[in-house]
Amino acid sequence: MKKKLLFALAGMLWSAFTWAQKAQVQAVYTHESLVIDGKLDEAIWQTAPKVNSFTQRELVLGQPVTERTEVAVVYDDDKLYLAVWCYDREPDKLIARELRRDFNFGLDDNFMLILDTYRDQRNGFMFVTNPVGARADLQVFNNGGSSNAFWNGVWDVKTTITAEGWFAEFEIPFYTLKYRPGTENQTWGINFERNIRRKREQARWQGWSRDHSFQQVNLAGELTGLFALSQKQFVEIKPYAIGGGEVTPGQTRPTGNLGGDINYLLS
Repeated sequence: MKKKLLFALAGMLWSAFTWAQKAQVQAVYTHESLVIDGKLDEAIWQTAPKVNSFTQRELVLGQPVTERTEVAVVYDDDKLYLAVWCYDREPDKLIARELRRDFNFGLDDNFMLILDTYRDQRNGFMFVTNPVGARADLQVFNNGGSSNAFWNGVWDVKTTITAEGWFAEFEIPFYTLKYRPGTENQTWGINFERNIRRKREQARWQGWSRDHSFQQVNLAGELTGLFALSQKQFVEIKPYAIGGGEVTPGQTRPTGNLGGDINYLLS
């Protein structure tokens, strides 16, 4: 009994130690108006702190990523922005087959982002893009135990491909996310993953062990520097119109329908 108690105590102490050692990336507030075009030429991207310590999960576990990868985070009163530098010495060999929403990102070069906005180490929002700017997103629950792939958040990403690699610029309105508004200084969980398909290489910022899933937000690092965020009400309106024609012997008449959907975030 004493031995079990000692093991339990040791486990708690180790958990507390690893929690205290969480890697961090600092978000920088900006008044600058950002043009979301994937070119990353705004002054703020040159000065914002960058994360660049990506570690392979595949193929060579524990080794640094073979192609330089960097991420920076800034925000303003309304949106969170991320810049991603996916350098590549052979950009002509990038694999990007899809453009559709919620594309099959398992087949393409891609970059993945996950946010644990309540820092509860249980739930989060995941965003994915590829070199041609396709978008996929989902909600994560129970520390990766389940997910909702039908969730479609309001966000955008633009990418560019150059002789140096491919680059992405994310724009995520705060009303797309749920968090604790009014808290003076917030800390969110955050993690990043890059996949280089031709090399079968997968690299993460945190939680790169092969028995860890990217959706396990308890392994994520920390996003700091978020001050006095407010929560704005979210209303999404989707109008639609359908037109056509109906042809019967001796008669042709137009047909159509108008309508729309309204989504309102209650709480």
